[in-house]
Amino acid sequence: MDNAQVTSQMAQIQQVTSLSTLNTSINSLGTQLGQMQALQSVSLVGREVSVPSNSLQVTNGVAEGSYDLGGAASAVKLEILGPAGNVIDTQQLGAQGSGRQTFSWNAGTMVSEGSEVKYRITATNGTAPVTSTTYANDKVTAVYSENGSLRLDLARLGSVDYTAVQAVN
Repeated sequence: MDNAQVTSQMAQIQQVTSLSTLNTSINSLGTQLGQMQALQSVSLVGREVSVPSNSLQVTNGVAEGSYDLGGAASAVKLEILGPAGNVIDTQQLGAQGSGRQTFSWNAGTMVSEGSEVKYRITATNGTAPVTSTTYANDKVTAVYSENGSLRLDLARLGSVDYTAVQAVN
């Protein structure tokens, strides 16, 4: 073996060692990130968060929800659905811009206090449909790890992945 071959092999060994060290560092960073996420999520216990859902709860005669519009809409309609999925109330919310929107629905005597209802948003811009995503607000009661994934227990909606949280209210 000549000097050039020895030098080449030494360089290759150094590269393998460097890659191994880099891999260890990246794994350590991932572990630290997971620990930071867990610590941050503990601060959510007792707080209200928004997660993708079409569920509303009536509190003090009112249910509040939110939705995202994929674009500007010339007409937005809110429909409140009864237990059988039938429409029990409709509100025309008018023209709305793209992004997050909120609403309050006065339940009146249609449903009792503490009841859970579903809702749907239909949005159009002229005759073209506009996509929408509905959200529910719920209180975080616990935080835990499952199969390496951070999860939140919500008072009404049950268990959701930490990444499902769209807003902290």
